[in-house]
Amino acid sequence: MQFDFETYGDGVRVTFCHGAGRIVKIPGTIGGLPVRAIGTRAFYGEAMETVRIEVPPEVRRIGPHAFELCISLSELILSEGLLEIGEDAFTATALSHVKIPSTVVKIGVGRELPCHLEIDPRNRFYRSDRYGLFHGRELILADPHDPGNRFIIPEGTESIAHDAFSGLETLEEVHIPASLVEIREGTFSNVKNPFSKNPGIRRIGVAEENPRFFADGPVLYRKDPDGMTLFRYLGRCGTYRIREGVTRIASEAFLRSEIRRVEIPGSVREIGEDAFADCSMTEVCLCGLEICFPQTDTYLLKGLLRQFGVNGKLYDFRFCDRELQSLHVNTDRVRMICSRLEYPVDLAEETAAAFRTILSGHIREIIAMLAKENNTRLLKKLESLGMVTDENADSLIGAASEAASGSAKEVMAELMDYKHRALAPREFDFSL
Repeated sequence: MQFDFETYGDGVRVTFCHGAGRIVKIPGTIGGLPVRAIGTRAFYGEAMETVRIEVPPEVRRIGPHAFELCISLSELILSEGLLEIGEDAFTATALSHVKIPSTVVKIGVGRELPCHLEIDPRNRFYRSDRYGLFHGRELILADPHDPGNRFIIPEGTESIAHDAFSGLETLEEVHIPASLVEIREGTFSNVKNPFSKNPGIRRIGVAEENPRFFADGPVLYRKDPDGMTLFRYLGRCGTYRIREGVTRIASEAFLRSEIRRVEIPGSVREIGEDAFADCSMTEVCLCGLEICFPQTDTYLLKGLLRQFGVNGKLYDFRFCDRELQSLHVNTDRVRMICSRLEYPVDLAEETAAAFRTILSGHIREIIAMLAKENNTRLLKKLESLGMVTDENADSLIGAASEAASGSAKEVMAELMDYKHRALAPREFDFSL
C-alpha cells in the first residue's frame, strides 16, 4: 500500500491511497511528519474491497468525499484529536454507523446522513439520538435509518436546518415541540422526492405551548411580529381558501402540492419565491383578481407559476403577457387572454390591443375549437369581450356547425341566442 501526500500545516495531507487492502491503517507519520489530513477523495476508486479503515490520532481533518465509493467499508475507526469531517465523507459505503470523537467541532453534512453518527457524549458541539444529528439546539439532519413514518422533534430543539428532512422517503408526519421557534422556509417542502411514490409529509402537529407556530388542519402557520405567514400547505384538496389575516405566503409554501385553485385574501402583502412552483394549479383568485393558468401546457405553466413574488409584486404579469402574444392559439391561451382582458391589472394598452387582435384574427378557428369541446363558458367570455359581432355571428355559427356537427348544440344555441339577445337586429331593406 502506498500513499501520495503533500505538506499541510505542520504536517502532511494524504492525497491518494494506492493498492488499499481489506484493512487499511493510515500511518501517524509520513516522512517524519505527522499526518494531519485525509484529502478529498483520497480513497476514491482504490478501496472498493476495503472493509476497515483506521484513522490515527494525529489526523485533524478528513476532507469531503474522503471515503466515497468504498463500497465494502463497514468499519471506520476515528480517533480523539480529529477536529473536522468534510461533507459526504462516508457516501456510498457499507457503514451502518460511525463513532464521532469528542474533539470534533465541525461535521459537513449533505442532504442526508449516509449512516448513523454516534456522537461521543463528551462532545460539546454535537449530539445524536435515534431521531437525528444535532448541532447545539439545531436539528441538522433527521436520521433516515429509522424506518418509521412519524418524526417527533425532541423538546429543547430550537431550530431546524433547511435540508433536515430531505433524505426521509417514508416520512409522513412531523411533531413540533414548544421549544422550536426557528424553521427556514422550504424546510417541509423539500422532503418529497418528485420521483418517489411516497406522498411526503401530510401532517404536522404543533405543541399548544409553541409561541411561534400553529397548525390549522393541513396548513402550518407562523406568527410574525407584523402579521401571520402561511408557512406550508400539506393538504390534498384541489381548492383552498387562505384565511383572512394572513400577511405573507412563505417561499415554497405550496411547492409540489396537489392544489388546483387557491383564493388569496387582500390581507396578503408578500408572496415568497417559488410559493406555488411545480403545482398543477389552473386558477388563482388573488385579492379579487382572477388569474388563469394552462391545463395542458406544462412548460408554460412552470414559467407562469414562478412569477409569484417576483420584482416585489404579488404577481408579475410580464412573462405571462409576453408568452400569450404568440400567434399559436389553443383553449388554454384563449382562456388566459380573456382573463387578462377581463382583469387588466398591469396590462399595457398596446398589449391589450395585441390580445384583441389575436382573438379577432383567429375567431373562427377559436369557435370551431370551442364547438368541438362544447365549451360555452369560454364562449360567453368571448362574447362579453365583444369578439362576437353582428358582422361575424352568422359565420361563427356556421364554423361551429361545421366543426362538431351534433355535439356542438350548446355552443350553437348560445351563439344564436346571443345574436338575437345582444346584437343589433337587422332591418330589412325594402328599397328596389
